Amino acid sequence: MNKSILFLVMFILISVNLYAEELHYHEEMFCLKPDGTPNGETSVQDGVTYITVPDGAGQSSDEMKKQSLQEVYAQYAKFNEFPTEIPSKKTTYNLHDGALVIEVEPVSKTQVLITFFHREASTREPVLLTYYPDKKITRETYCVDLP
Repeated sequence: MNKSILFLVMFILISVNLYAEELHYHEEMFCLKPDGTPNGETSVQDGVTYITVPDGAGQSSDEMKKQSLQEVYAQYAKFNEFPTEIPSKKTTYNLHDGALVIEVEPVSKTQVLITFFHREASTREPVLLTYYPDKKITRETYCVDLP
C-alpha cells in the first residue's frame, strides 16, 4: 500500500514539473497559450497544425513527430551545420559570417528551445522542441514574433 502511494505521489510530482517547464516557455511563445494550446485560428494539413497568429502577424506551425528529442534536434543541426549533440547549457552559434545566429537553450531533459536570428532580415524564429516520454513523440512548435 505504501509503495503504491509513494509511486502515485512521485508520478504526480514529475508530471507537474514537466508541465511547469512547458508552461514557463510557452508564455514567451506567440503561437501557443500558456496551457500549450494554439493561440489563434488553426488549420490542419498533412498532420501539421498551422496557427494564424492574431492580427495577421504571421503563421506558425505545430507538429508531432514520432522521433526522440535528440533525433529531431540532430535534423536541425545537420541542416544548419552546427553540432548535433544537444548542449548542456545555453549556447550560441554564429554561422555564415554572422548572418545567422542560432541560440540553443536546453530547458530540461525533455525540452529544447532553438532560436534563429537572421541579421539581414532582422527576424527571430523560435522553435520549441518538447519530448513526451510516455507517448515517445517530440512536439515541434515554430513561432513568430508579433509586430
